[in-house]
Amino acid sequence: MSCFRNLLGNHLLLFIFLILLPSFALNASNRANKFIVKGVFIDKDTGKRVQGVSVLILNTKDQSKISLVTGKNGDFKVTLNDLAEYKIQGSKPMHLFSLEKSVLTYDLTPNTNIDLEFKIERIHFNTPYLLPNFKFHLNDKEIANTDARYITLLKEILDDHPDMSIEIRNHTDSRGSDDYNLTLSQKRADEIKKLLIKKGLPAQNILALGIGEKELLNECENNIKCSSTAHLINRRSEFVLTTP
Repeated sequence: MSCFRNLLGNHLLLFIFLILLPSFALNASNRANKFIVKGVFIDKDTGKRVQGVSVLILNTKDQSKISLVTGKNGDFKVTLNDLAEYKIQGSKPMHLFSLEKSVLTYDLTPNTNIDLEFKIERIHFNTPYLLPNFKFHLNDKEIANTDARYITLLKEILDDHPDMSIEIRNHTDSRGSDDYNLTLSQKRADEIKKLLIKKGLPAQNILALGIGEKELLNECENNIKCSSTAHLINRRSEFVLTTP
């Protein structure tokens, strides 16, 4: 009798498993959800939509990439997988890079639509623009960090417009003497110019200018007590696009 009960129990478990198997399979398939991202690029100055922006979408989980271009209405649409993080950024000739945005597809309701808006800024002549992530060691001309994207951007500008020139401007904070900071900033600007030439930019189209502490962005002038963070705002490198 005991063997019969065991046999009956085993058959019952098998029956329940077979009944529930499609449900497990269905739940598994539901986990492979897809999500639609709709984005639009807006001109920072005019508020108009920007056509022809190259959009790069990076899956940080497996490093796969999706590349596309915005249509005439400045928009794009893409389907993304779930359980991943994506980094999205746009670029266009004669424009600064848009701010990067992240999209997480964890714990989202199936068939969720994600709407994004990006601002992108056109580069104007005789206007200083920050070279982000170009950093120097303290009190030294040695470059500690650069941003390859902006090196490529400057090279593309001069490749497409060989009659244009680029000013590289370096600024220090107010710590140290005025003369010392002016000399240090000139050395740093020269080092950036050397780097750009090494990367293929024409030397005759690049002017390196050391500004020192003449153009501070805040109140941290000589003899004014400021935090290191406040001083750091003034330490920066910029580029200016000029014409002959």
